[in-house]
Amino acid sequence: MNSTGSGLTSLAQTLHHWLSPLAPWALVLLFLLALGFAWRVRRPAPGRVHVRAAGSGWLWLAGALALLAVALTWMVAQGYHPAVLAWDQQGAAWGAAMRADGWGAAATRLGELTSGPPMIAFVLLVALVLTLRRRGTLAWGWLLATSLNSQWVQVLKQAIARPRPSTVGDTLVTGFSFPSGHAAGAMMVFGLLAWLLCRRSAPAVQGLGALVVAAVIVCVGTSRVVLGVHYLSDVAAGFLWAGAWLACAVFALQPVAGRVPRLYR
Repeated sequence: MNSTGSGLTSLAQTLHHWLSPLAPWALVLLFLLALGFAWRVRRPAPGRVHVRAAGSGWLWLAGALALLAVALTWMVAQGYHPAVLAWDQQGAAWGAAMRADGWGAAATRLGELTSGPPMIAFVLLVALVLTLRRRGTLAWGWLLATSLNSQWVQVLKQAIARPRPSTVGDTLVTGFSFPSGHAAGAMMVFGLLAWLLCRRSAPAVQGLGALVVAAVIVCVGTSRVVLGVHYLSDVAAGFLWAGAWLACAVFALQPVAGRVPRLYR
């Protein structure tokens, strides 16, 4: 086989390795969500107000976060770069100290509340509320953004195949360590929800909402280090990748969001 054929074979094997975590049902779901979102955007409901996207700032933010995420992912994939290893060691020592101070139970509870089933139920609930309030386009976009983020985390976990820290102990966790699914899920779900709720609010309300959501997201991420089920770089990568997806989602949803209803009314 010539070098070109060998290179194509290697590329095909690499793509298969990266995409193998995507189950057929997940691919079908994401495809249908994408089609539904595209159809809704192209044929808006009568009387729907479209808002022009405010510049490309969100895309620049997405690009910057993605570059940082790629750099961190590359360092971890290359075999524990010294800088990342030192960072993770310091995080592990801090997590052990927090467990010794009795924070393990609180971290466990927070991890349970933000695990897969509760987060999926919450995402579906928000989609239902948006649909009932005649915001079908936003509901499709919400489901698509959160689903893509979740599946991308699974792809990275299988591609990097980083073992869990040795400090896992008795905590029940499955799968690989990098990146943190809890951190990525919290960033995408709570971040996008905050944008939906606060984007038309006064600047003071937006600032307060951002602080509250940021505190929740940070607590979710740090709880994974406290429990010893993730390295600090796992959590950082989850934040970076999900932040990039979040910025892309906001940019895509801006033109069709209009005056977003307050879900708590």
